Parts: sequence; C-alpha cells; structure tokens
Amino acid sequence: SAARDVFSWLGVGSAWHSHGVLDWESFFRFGMLRQLSYFIDFRRSRWHQSTDPDELSSQDLRSYGLLFYLAYLFYPPLFLVGPIMDFNSFASQVSQPRYSVSTPHLVWRAVKLGIYIVAVDVFVHFCYQYSFSQYKLWIGRRFAQRTFDSFEVAITACVLLSFTFVKTLIIWRLTRLVALVDGLEPPDNSPRCLHLELSFAAFWRSWHASFGAWTSRYISLSTNDFQSRIVSIWPTFAFAALWYGGYQRPWWPCWLWALLNATMLTLES
Repeated sequence: SAARDVFSWLGVGSAWHSHGVLDWESFFRFGMLRQLSYFIDFRRSRWHQSTDPDELSSQDLRSYGLLFYLAYLFYPPLFLVGPIMDFNSFASQVSQPRYSVSTPHLVWRAVKLGIYIVAVDVFVHFCYQYSFSQYKLWIGRRFAQRTFDSFEVAITACVLLSFTFVKTLIIWRLTRLVALVDGLEPPDNSPRCLHLELSFAAFWRSWHASFGAWTSRYISLSTNDFQSRIVSIWPTFAFAALWYGGYQRPWWPCWLWALLNATMLTLES
C-alpha cells in the first residue's frame, strides 16, 4: 500500500511490521522511559520541594507544560539511543543552563571518539569473533569444521563483550557530545571500562549507567533500610528484563539474565 511504501522509505518500518532500519520498539522503549519520567516528576513536584540543584522547584509548574514535554520527548541528540536524562534534570538545564564546556575540551572528546571508531574498524577487519557469533560457528553450524572447546567459547564471549562495550560507547559518546555542544550535560553511559570493575554493582555503574540511574530514581525504593533496598533489586531487574525484550520470543534469555543479575547483586549486598 501507499502508506507502507512511505514508512519503508522513511526507514522506520511499516505501521504493521517492525522491519526497517530501526523498528518501532526501539523508539517506544526510550519514549516510554521519558514519558514515565515526565509524569512521575510532575506528580512528585506537587508533593514536596526538592533541594537538589538539578531538580525543578515545586512552584515552577510552567516547566511541566506541553512545550517542555515535547522538547524532552523528541530532543534530537538523545532521541534514538540516549543517554537517558530524567525530565527534571533536562528542564532545569534548559531553563537555567549551568554547564559550559570549553572548545578544547570538546575537540579532545571528538578526537578520542575518532580513535575509538578507528580501533573498532581495525578490530572488525582483523579479528573474526563477531563473525563467529553471527554464524554461530562455535556449535559447528554452516562453515565450521568443528565445534569450539570450552576455552575458545569463553575467549570468544569475552572478546564479544569488549567489542559490544566499545561499540555502544561510540554511539553513546557521540550523542552525548552533540548534547554537550548544545549546552546540556547528559549522564555518561560508559564512565569506566567494564573490565576494571570487580563486582556486579560496579559493573552496572559502568554499563548503560543512565538506565541504571533511571531505575534507581523511579523503581528502586529510596530508603536507607537494608531489607528494602535488597527487595527493590528484584522489581528493578524485572522491569529491565521487560525493557530489554523479555516480552518477545524467545523470552527466557532476558529473564534468565535478570534472574542471575538480581541473585548476584542480592548476594553481594
């Protein structure tokens, strides 16, 4: 149909199928987080007045108007992949900019980003672990003459994890760099190399950190009680499993991943 051709030309799939450059669920996941952030922050603003400098005053209800809502929802640099900013932080930085970055600092960030891009390109050209994962060579399918032994599988998984970290780091650092040029300071999704972290809690502070901060702000229980903090781990990872695709088939990998993380974080605590 004509409508389907238009959606296909736009590269975002059709109204009935999730095919295309980026499926509708990718837009929905981040959009849903922003909408929840807006409505929860709006409700909280009517209950109490925060002393956090990044929080809006409970009296400044103009910032919860339609214009700020649409700007937050469709802010171009962070629209597709984040990093995720809560609404109050976004609106307060737009209303009263406090962050100023020097040109040499931005140039240095751009140079480092270019180094990361070249490094990933060289890696993909000379190392084939990513192709191994795409063709499932470790279980002897397609072109493999034999299956991988346990050591080779472990090495391949470690290299793929590192590759995924650097790949997402490039994407997040690029979108954050554009936002910094625009005068906003979103959180850094990858503040430290994941291989430097020695615990599950530290790992989640270095991998998709803005999503972790979002769940801590809106799902985890804000309390100093030890038992309450332990209990809040489980709904947090249940939400994360759904957000990462636990509603699709096969659904079990996301839920198993969430179960393992919640269990290990509970034991660590």
